[in-house]
Amino acid sequence: MFKDKKSYFELSEDFVASSEMQKEYCMHVLQFIWKKKL
Repeated sequence: MFKDKKSYFELSEDFVASSEMQKEYCMHVLQFIWKKKL
């Protein structure tokens, strides 16, 4: 049970890190599209 909780927290940390990277990537793509429109 404790192991599962630990892995859950580790997974949530990884998820937060990946979501941050996804946000950066989305912003990069949006800026690229915006520049193409201008």
